[in-house]
Amino acid sequence: MTVALTPLGRWLASRRETPSWLARQLGVSRQAVSAWLCETRPVPPERAEQISALSGGELSLVDLLTPGRAELQRLRASAQQDA
Repeated sequence: MTVALTPLGRWLASRRETPSWLARQLGVSRQAVSAWLCETRPVPPERAEQISALSGGELSLVDLLTPGRAELQRLRASAQQDA
């Protein structure tokens, strides 16, 4: 899995931490963290706040809550289908 493309993935890579480590810190499943990293699911706002605090402010809420490229592609495709 490529995790370094998202701000969260880059932060984990810079700390040499794993999705499993982050999952333990947040009390969520590794699969949830992997879904955030792969952008198959957005980071929930309450988790974004936890991650921002855990990162000591290195990751802002904007970094964590702004849709990534994969999410934007899904939104565009959905909008085109609705048009």
